[in-house]
Amino acid sequence: MKRNKKLNLTLITTILFVILFYNQYIGINFGIIAIVTWLLFHLNTDKKRKTKNYWLLSGMVFIGFISQIYYADTYSFFALFIALSAYGVNGKYENLNIILYPFLRFYNSITFIFRLLHGKWMPSKKANNKVFTKIIALVIIPLIFSIIFLLVYATGSSTISDFFKNLSFSFDPSKVILLTLLGGFFFFNFWFTHLPRLFATYNQKMTNDFEPHQQKERKQTVAFLPLDLERKSGEISLIMLNIFLLIFIITFNYEQFYQTATDTTLSDATHERVQTIIFSIVLAIAVILFYFKSTFNFDHEATLLKKLTYFWIALNGVLVLSAITKNTEYIYEFGLTHKRIGVYIFLILCIIGLFFSYLKIKNKKTNIYLINRMTWTFLIAFNICSVINFSWIITKHNLTVNKGVEIHYLRSLHYNDQLLYNHFKEDLK
Repeated sequence: MKRNKKLNLTLITTILFVILFYNQYIGINFGIIAIVTWLLFHLNTDKKRKTKNYWLLSGMVFIGFISQIYYADTYSFFALFIALSAYGVNGKYENLNIILYPFLRFYNSITFIFRLLHGKWMPSKKANNKVFTKIIALVIIPLIFSIIFLLVYATGSSTISDFFKNLSFSFDPSKVILLTLLGGFFFFNFWFTHLPRLFATYNQKMTNDFEPHQQKERKQTVAFLPLDLERKSGEISLIMLNIFLLIFIITFNYEQFYQTATDTTLSDATHERVQTIIFSIVLAIAVILFYFKSTFNFDHEATLLKKLTYFWIALNGVLVLSAITKNTEYIYEFGLTHKRIGVYIFLILCIIGLFFSYLKIKNKKTNIYLINRMTWTFLIAFNICSVINFSWIITKHNLTVNKGVEIHYLRSLHYNDQLLYNHFKEDLK
């Protein structure tokens, strides 16, 4: 996409941003500007750049758009914002690994003012855009400097300050300026995303598969340990970890299903144990990444190490299923809440993480493969959850099974008013 076209699109979207958000809440306006931005980007993107990830992110933008239009809450805003931001990066750098997306956005944000002053975003002379150049030189730049210095002088002169106070505008110029700066910042970074050489260099190394020479190498992965000793250390470590995990599974299930507890302690214990399980699985995946980062993927003598790792993955799966069973029983007894739904979501993500860990070892993939897959999984899950009306589900379930029907809690939820009215319309209280 040429500079002059990017500049025109930046101006169009910034002006639209100011129009939509002047004296307005974010609400559906953010959904409108997001879908307009998607359309403009889509129409100006080459067909060769429209890969399967491009269409996947486009779908996520539409899901976020629907969520923002319907709910217009903080969660849907971030779901749409993240999807649109990722879509913009992918449409321009289709081969860039998704792991680098947030770092690239952060880099572009902190270097915004330097890139703006550098002027590389300006149309080239060959673009034959003399009128626009004259507007920039003769109107916009002098206007910006004039506004800045007038604001500075107004702070030190009561006469100038009173002059501005006595002026009567049909609109608030300070809001227009603020919205222009905010919209300009976002859309300049969106349309003029810069990929530094360092990111491109790292991206070349972030592959899902090992290089042919890496598959043949049999070298130690820890500097101070010989390969045979490192392998034996891994086997001993995983034997111990499997034993500890078996003990934990037994005690976990005994405490969860056989020990009696009050409602309060049961709630606290359930959440604490689920947090322990999630943290344990994150550490388990980290251990797998440590041992299977290179050599042991292709080491014929690492058969026992792989079998122990598969067994450990299976045991972690059993632990997750135990937690899901207990959470289900807990919901059956005391009703549904956002936290209990959150437990389901995190435990399902744990299962997906364990599955990808298994595939990583089985198919001899790099660590980047696992991190990449889980990044996409979290992004998709975050986006899909934005469009689900969990408050309606919670209210419907609790009223139907007559569990957890605490009116103060149900009234604190959003988007369930009609359900509550239908259920309690005969109850005068």
